[in-house]
Amino acid sequence: MDRQPKYKPQAQSAFFADGRTSRGPVPGTVPQGFAAEDEARSTGIRDNMYIGQNPLTLTKPMLERGEKRFNIYCAPCHDRTGSGRGIVSQRSSCCPAT
Repeated sequence: MDRQPKYKPQAQSAFFADGRTSRGPVPGTVPQGFAAEDEARSTGIRDNMYIGQNPLTLTKPMLERGEKRFNIYCAPCHDRTGSGRGIVSQRSSCCPAT
């Protein structure tokens, strides 16, 4: 790890078609400090209380994406039904399956 191939800022690159190593931000990127000012949308809290409903409009693609994220990040511990008997809890001595 002491010697890794990397590009220096403003260097040339044969990898990218435009020859530049410095890339622009991904479209839709929000810079730090410029998040939406809607407290409920950005934190899930309004007036020091959790909001009772999702502030986003529920659509089929959004629900499918949520299911994919759950299966990637949550299901290893909670399993796909949310019972808490995922593969991590089955194989870990710290949190045995109940």
